[in-house]
Amino acid sequence: MKVKVSEISSRLLDFVDNSPDNILETDAIVLSNERWNLHLDYTGNNPVRALESIRILANYKKKLMKNFVASETPGQILNTARDFADYFAHREFTVSVSAKNNFLWGVALRAHIFLARFL
Repeated sequence: MKVKVSEISSRLLDFVDNSPDNILETDAIVLSNERWNLHLDYTGNNPVRALESIRILANYKKKLMKNFVASETPGQILNTARDFADYFAHREFTVSVSAKNNFLWGVALRAHIFLARFL
């Protein structure tokens, strides 16, 4: 099943529009494609402003969303996670990645991170 950028964006906007203003105080947002989960965890004190940052992401940062949807390998998802972290750097979010329902992809991701630190 292929995931489309417009589908993720519309679901993200629906989530933001239908959730209470303080949802990010206790919960994180998880974006999923076919292989990876990208966790966006808000660590700041103004969840209303954080929801606005998510709206901006869904409406205007199509290239970030497209890169996330197209990420298949550990290297691609790590580069995408870095781009998301750059976008959210001054917005008080923590960005993390996990493999979606596949132990081997999780091991490959950890190995890629481990080897990247030494090379």
